[in-house]
Amino acid sequence: AEYMGSPLVSFFCLFDAMRPWTTALALLALLLSVLALGAVAEFRVAVHRTVRRGVVEVLSETETEFSQASTRLRAMDPRATSVPLRNVLNSYYTGIVEVGTPPVAVRVNFDTGSSNFWVFGREALLCREDARSTTFFDAEVSSSFATDGATFGITYGSGTLAGYLGRDSVDVGGGVRVRAADVLVVSDCYGFSTQEFDGLMGLGLPGLAIAGQTTFMSSLLAEGVLTPETNLFGVYMSNETGRSGEITFGGVNAGLFVPPLAYAALADATHWSVVMESASVGSAQIVGPTRVLIDTGSTQLLMPEAIFEDVRNRIGQYTSQCALNRFDQMPTLRFGFAGKEFVLTPRQYIVNIDGVCDLGIGALSYAPNGFSWVIGDTF
Repeated sequence: AEYMGSPLVSFFCLFDAMRPWTTALALLALLLSVLALGAVAEFRVAVHRTVRRGVVEVLSETETEFSQASTRLRAMDPRATSVPLRNVLNSYYTGIVEVGTPPVAVRVNFDTGSSNFWVFGREALLCREDARSTTFFDAEVSSSFATDGATFGITYGSGTLAGYLGRDSVDVGGGVRVRAADVLVVSDCYGFSTQEFDGLMGLGLPGLAIAGQTTFMSSLLAEGVLTPETNLFGVYMSNETGRSGEITFGGVNAGLFVPPLAYAALADATHWSVVMESASVGSAQIVGPTRVLIDTGSTQLLMPEAIFEDVRNRIGQYTSQCALNRFDQMPTLRFGFAGKEFVLTPRQYIVNIDGVCDLGIGALSYAPNGFSWVIGDTF
């Protein structure tokens, strides 16, 4: 929910919202990822790169994306629905959902580090540096929107939001629609002027939701869109040019991983957190068992400042000019989860954005929610 930088490699997590303290997270780092349970009620979202465009072009493209993606997936499975997502400069991943009646297509960041769903309202026009590239939700126009006038405020690492609470229909793709989902409509903000999204869908556990709001995953279950057996979602991310990633609600994409998956039990019932058993640079272990936060809303893999300095020194010299880096002389990073080792190569933990390289790891000067490690999109 907080740190904007640059994601790297393929990243997959399986989140079971019905049994968060007994099952948990499937972690598959490196190349391919997703989870393998039965093929039931599968809703997918593919990921590709984005460019800033005018609102008319974006809306036109959105309608085409919905139509083409739904047709492709229904050809494979009539129960599946997909919405394409975009990799925004290897910094974050966004996808389109539809809100209200008539539906308004908004591009959101899917975030496991928070639990509320919010969109920029028409009152938030001055929040955005380029309002023409933002789709604002007008609650007065939606015939299905309801509110009691209650207000909210949220603080993220990247800024603050304020607005009012409401409820409206939310469609995550084609026909997967929650009739009455809790929605926070933003009317004022600080620190959210340039990000290329119109809102955020929090996919964290219910305990993180503010103002007693019901999470989107809980709403899918309550309205019967998902069952207790399929109340889960998986996230696949890739930094490969032209390669897709996706978020899957209620099912799996068995074509995106090499079995077997590794399952790590949640460390608490409030966050998507697990125990990282070890972390090493090359053959040198830098930390033993520690609790970490799995956060799709964080760009980098984050760690305490002292450990980060040690890791950076062990990695050695690198340059922003990617073509000049000697990747073959740099160490691998190794992480232990659920009794298995996951390896990031130098080409995976050093981010390449149009030929400019930077580390996909970073330092935490404080511990958000008590976590000194955040496993972000780089992993």
